Formats: sequence, structure tokens, C-alpha cells
Amino acid sequence: MGFIEVTEADHAGFGFAPEKPFAFARDWGFIPITRGEVLKLLPWCVLAFRSTPGGLELGVVSSGETGENWLVNPVNGRFLWPHVPAFLRRYPFDLAHNELGEEELVVWEDEADFRPAGERVMMASTGLTEYGAKQVNFIRLLNGGFAWDQKALSVLQGVNVFTPLSVGSIQRDDLLGVDESKWERLTPFDLKKLQEANALDLLMYQRLSRQNMANLQRMHERYSQLSAGDEDYLDVSAWFGDDQEGSII
Repeated sequence: MGFIEVTEADHAGFGFAPEKPFAFARDWGFIPITRGEVLKLLPWCVLAFRSTPGGLELGVVSSGETGENWLVNPVNGRFLWPHVPAFLRRYPFDLAHNELGEEELVVWEDEADFRPAGERVMMASTGLTEYGAKQVNFIRLLNGGFAWDQKALSVLQGVNVFTPLSVGSIQRDDLLGVDESKWERLTPFDLKKLQEANALDLLMYQRLSRQNMANLQRMHERYSQLSAGDEDYLDVSAWFGDDQEGSII
């Protein structure tokens, strides 16, 4: 299971056409984001860091559980917050380089909703559609944002300032937040190193985002009501539209 190249021969007329647009993320308890999205999300979300084999990641806490996403409507698969993180809007596509070093559009091979589509077609028999070219540019910008953030995140990983995320009733041992006692013990050398790497603001954003824990708890209540069969009036998807698809912020 992995990515395959999107080609004119195999995928002309294809697009991502799900009936429930973000249902693929229904068990994601954490959604990676770039620094460029933080100010859009900070009024609503709780931020955290996650350690992976590839390095430290910044992201949105989307649940109090690792295998559940309170921000995706369990009925219609739409997102319940005003801004949909670009990482979700990229799915199921990405960019890769072939053996010649050429950039190519790839798609998650097991995604059944990548199929012949009347709208949002990515590929025609002559190459990328206008929409497809726009999406490729969006993915390129998003991936560049993640690459840009890596310097700051790699410096953060080397500073002893984190503890497992625990705010209110939420305890996520797989996620990391700023430990206030460790923050207070940072040396001038540590602070200078973080500032030079543009990493201090990421720590500040995470600290500030803790005030949004009540929002996450409210989303849990909303998610539970929807799961129990309540009407879709609880869905706030109408707050945003498709115009954000081409932007990483």
C-alpha cells in the first residue's frame, strides 16, 4: 500500500469524488499543520507536537483519543471547524520525484474515491486539467511549508521543554506540549538558539492554544450528539467554502 503516479493513460477524467469528504480522517486524533496556518487555527484549536521517525511535527489536537476525530462530522464526513487544515485538503494526493528527478503527481493507491468524476478532475488525456494544475501548485506550496518548518522543529526537538500533553481532562501521551517548569528553566543560550531558528513562536502558539481546550470539549459534545443521530444543524460546515482549497492558509 502506497502512492502511485497519476497518468494520462490510466487516470484521464479521474478526480477525488468522495460522498463524505473528510471521512478518511475519522480516526485521526492529530492533524499536521504548517506554521502558515497557525493564525487561522489559533482562535479555535489546541496545538501540540508529535515525535515521529521523520522528526517532530506541529499539529492540531483533534480528539482526546488517538483513534478518533471529533472534528469530522460522523454523519456526512464534513469538517466541523471553520478552517480545514491543508494537510487534509491535500489528500489523497502528493508530489514525488521519479528516478530521473522529475516531479510527478501521485495518489494514494487504495483510495476508492479517486475515480471518474464530473467535477474536480485532476487529469485529462492531454495532461493536468486547469484544476489539477492549481492543486499541484497548492501541494507544492504546502510541502514547501512543511520543509521550511523543519529547521525550527529540529531545533525544538533538541531542547528539553516538552511533556506529554495534559490540559484539563485531556491526557494524550502520544502528543507533546510545553512544560511550564521546563520553559522557565530555559537558559539564555537555549532561548537564543530557539529565536534564531524561528522556533520560539511555535512554543508560544502551543501555550496560547491551551485556552481553547473548552472548544475541543464542546466539539466532543457535538460529535457525540451527531453520532447519536441528532440533526445536522449541529454541523457548522457552512462557515467555510471551497475557496480555501487553493491556499495553504
